[in-house]
Amino acid sequence: SSILVASLVAFTSSGDVNAGMNDMMCYVLAQTDEMLTGSPQAPQFLGADEAINRIAMLMRLLDVDGRTMTDVRAILDETAGFSNAYDMLLARIDHMRRVLTLVGQQKVNEHICWFCQRAVGNNATGELGLLNELTLTLQQSSATAMRSIQEAAVSTLTGRSLVEIST
Repeated sequence: SSILVASLVAFTSSGDVNAGMNDMMCYVLAQTDEMLTGSPQAPQFLGADEAINRIAMLMRLLDVDGRTMTDVRAILDETAGFSNAYDMLLARIDHMRRVLTLVGQQKVNEHICWFCQRAVGNNATGELGLLNELTLTLQQSSATAMRSIQEAAVSTLTGRSLVEIST
C-alpha cells in the first residue's frame, strides 16, 4: 500500500518536475545565447563573439606596420610643429611673467613699474594681470584640448606603448 501511495505521488509530481526541468533548460539556453550573441536589454552586453571580433579588429588596427598606425604616425609628425609652438608659447609667457615679477619688485625713487604690475597683476588688489589672463585663455581654448589629444596619442600610440598594447 505504501508503494502504491509513493507511486501515485511520484506520478502526480512528475508533471511538475518535468515542467521545472523544461524551464531550467530554457533559461540555461537563453543565458548561453545571450553570452555568445549579446543582449539588447538591460544590462546590455555585446556578447562574447562580438567582443572577440572587436578585439581582433582593434589588434589589426594597432598593427605597428599597418595602414592605420602609419597614418597615425604621419598625423603626429604633421602636428609636431603645433605642439612645439604651443609649448614654446606657454614657456615664453611663463618666462616673461617671472622676469617682470622680478623687475616689478624693484622700485626706482619709490616708483613702481606700471607695465610690470599690469602684465603680472597685483596680489594686494587681486588684479589677475594680462599674462595670467592670457595663460588662462589659452588653457580654456581648443588649442589646449588639441595639445592634450596629441600628447595622449604620442604617449600611447608610439614606441614601446604601442608595442605593448598591440600584442
